[in-house]
Amino acid sequence: MALRRPPTRIELKTEDIEEYEQLMNERLMVEADAKNKIDSDPSSTSNKNHPRRTPQRRKAAAVKRAERIGLPG
Repeated sequence: MALRRPPTRIELKTEDIEEYEQLMNERLMVEADAKNKIDSDPSSTSNKNHPRRTPQRRKAAAVKRAERIGLPG
């Protein structure tokens, strides 16, 4: 016989939902602005074009991570 507790009820008020939607909209606008700034700025460097992020180094880093957690490299 397993003990079972009643499910937890979380009740939201209208103000809570409105505040959540407002925060999410602000966050989306900030992310969109940041993306537009990066896309429009040709002097910004991308991780793909970074001189230290070569495919060989990425593979070596992946092998190190795999070994560290015990997976075959």
